[in-house]
Amino acid sequence: MNKKTFGLREMIILAILLLSCYTIWPSIQIHSKFGEEKKTFLKENPKLAAKSINFGLDLAGGTSITLEIDKTGLKDDDISDIQQQSLEIVRNRVDQYGLSEPQIAPSGNSRIIVELAGVDDSTAKELVGSTAKLEFKILAEAEKFSQVVTLIDNYLSRQTTDAAEEKAVASKDSTAVSDTTAAVAPAAEVAVSDEDLLKGIAPTTATTKAADSVKDTTNKVIATNIPDATPLSSYYLSFGNGGFIGQDNIEKVKQILALETVQKLIPRDVVFAWGSGLEKISKDSNIKAKRFYLLKRRAEMNGEDISDARPYRVGDGTNAGEVAVSLKFSGVGPKKFSAVTAANVGKQMAIVLDDQVISAPVIRDRIPNGEAQITGLDDMAEANRLAVVLRAGALKAPMNIIESRN
Repeated sequence: MNKKTFGLREMIILAILLLSCYTIWPSIQIHSKFGEEKKTFLKENPKLAAKSINFGLDLAGGTSITLEIDKTGLKDDDISDIQQQSLEIVRNRVDQYGLSEPQIAPSGNSRIIVELAGVDDSTAKELVGSTAKLEFKILAEAEKFSQVVTLIDNYLSRQTTDAAEEKAVASKDSTAVSDTTAAVAPAAEVAVSDEDLLKGIAPTTATTKAADSVKDTTNKVIATNIPDATPLSSYYLSFGNGGFIGQDNIEKVKQILALETVQKLIPRDVVFAWGSGLEKISKDSNIKAKRFYLLKRRAEMNGEDISDARPYRVGDGTNAGEVAVSLKFSGVGPKKFSAVTAANVGKQMAIVLDDQVISAPVIRDRIPNGEAQITGLDDMAEANRLAVVLRAGALKAPMNIIESRN
């Protein structure tokens, strides 16, 4: 009897353990990932996300912030829409940080409560309290992109060569060092090979001089800390209608672009920018990457020019059946938009929110009536999100932090 009872007990305990493992497995899969990888995994596995256990402030610690719309001069009918727009802005910012299961919810018709696990008070305030920035920028020409990338490539290659030579010299005895120092020739120019992803680009005298002008010993050391000191172009994936940086190389490229001397190599009229999330570079590929752009620094227009943005499904024409977002401009917006589109037919215009490109449609023709559409979206959910983000550019009420608790 005791043996039977003991055996039954074991079976019950084993069943409970197996059930527990099955229950927490979705949480283990999700919480073992971070940043963009976690964001993409959640998007691709919504059913798994629904089964995951959320780590709240009680388990992970963190900050709770209450935001309130400044209702000065607002009509009551506008407040609810502004609240929804602000919710989307906050969610976009938090998603960029890849935080663990943030809790973001409306409170009443004018407040938003944000709970961020594992985030200190100052970081949370900076994340959700800063001003949203919506801009429209034209992509730089392909030739300009190639020139800038080649300039950075040449600089990094020369720094790596010089660092390697100095290390070799230092390893010899003092006599050899003395003899070698006089014999060492200046580092030769390193051409971009035909195998580089940016094919057909060769260094020029102008780019070499520019690289020499910012060369210093400090960045020799920094350059050697970049994995294998690989030039920028080796991380660049050119596929279809755009350029990408693979998921595993995003941080490496950010390290390169953060170098002070590399920043000096980038012309003042352009700026590098990232896409808003990870995506597959093609339907047949499993490679996940983030879009990588070179934009003209000057914004052609900003969010203040948008009066409305609405999602819809195209009824006819070549894009029939696709989801899209319609844009409307007010005030001087239509005139400005007409001039911008007329001057840039055939080019891409990037829609930039908080310095990340959320869309970069091609300008097909001059648009004179103050209306436009953005196509090429995946589904109605994305169209809804994009419409809210674009309407957020027209916000007339700031969000004030009225309470913050750790």
